[in-house]
Amino acid sequence: MRSMKNKNKKLKQVEIARLAGVSESFLSEIISNKKRPSWATAIKLSKATKTPIDLWMGGTTKKIRKHIG
Repeated sequence: MRSMKNKNKKLKQVEIARLAGVSESFLSEIISNKKRPSWATAIKLSKATKTPIDLWMGGTTKKIRKHIG
């Protein structure tokens, strides 16, 4: 589990956006809590980062950054 978490932290926002099929600007707005993703987008972000879906649906900026680095 630890190695997977370290791998996730190395993902950059541009890579996460590409893997999830969203724009970098939209991802930035989600991370900064300016916008909320749809359920489908939250699932894609969750899969791309190997993080819980609820992190993307209601997580704080601090929690999201903690999980993605």
